[in-house]
Amino acid sequence: MISTLVMEEAQCNLADYAPEVLPAMEIIFASIDFDIVALSKEEVISTCRLVTLKDAPNLAAAKTALVDYLVTLDKKHLLDRPELESHASVLILRPVDAYQRITGSRHPS
Repeated sequence: MISTLVMEEAQCNLADYAPEVLPAMEIIFASIDFDIVALSKEEVISTCRLVTLKDAPNLAAAKTALVDYLVTLDKKHLLDRPELESHASVLILRPVDAYQRITGSRHPS
């Protein structure tokens, strides 16, 4: 599951911070048959009461799609916020933690 806003944010972040890997991400996005989460303006606005406007679409999409994990590197706004996990009924994890849960393996942190 992914929202178009999340895809756009990933592209913008890579363009700013790692433009050399942008072509690889575009290939990955094109090769995966994502289920796209459609969000209403009301869902995003209601989530803004809990997180910044920039992060509201991510949390709203996780809640709407009923996903198990929201994977992020955002320590400032999303990680270690149990009230957000409760609101969206989702575990908010760093990529390495999601990897470990999904594969059952221990990957170096």
